[in-house]
Amino acid sequence: MCCVLLFNCDSIFLEWSNIGKKFFGIRVVKKDGSDIGFKTLCLRELSRLLLLVMTFGMSTIANVCSTLFSKSHQSFQDIMCSSQVVNIDIKKE
Repeated sequence: MCCVLLFNCDSIFLEWSNIGKKFFGIRVVKKDGSDIGFKTLCLRELSRLLLLVMTFGMSTIANVCSTLFSKSHQSFQDIMCSSQVVNIDIKKE
């Protein structure tokens, strides 16, 4: 649990988006478009890690297939936590 909390610390300070998501211009939000909370963020990461451990790493392939071929383009942890990954609108001046 501590590892998940430490991993998500950058998400707290970077407006619920980690460094990789900031680089690619994406972030995780609830299905209704509102910001996710710390509880949902931790649940999402824990479900991803649990699925990864339970399937000996094979969940990565399943997540890629789920993301590519489902209508909503959501991974399993997004489906379980009712979240989605969206593009960030970047305003250039």
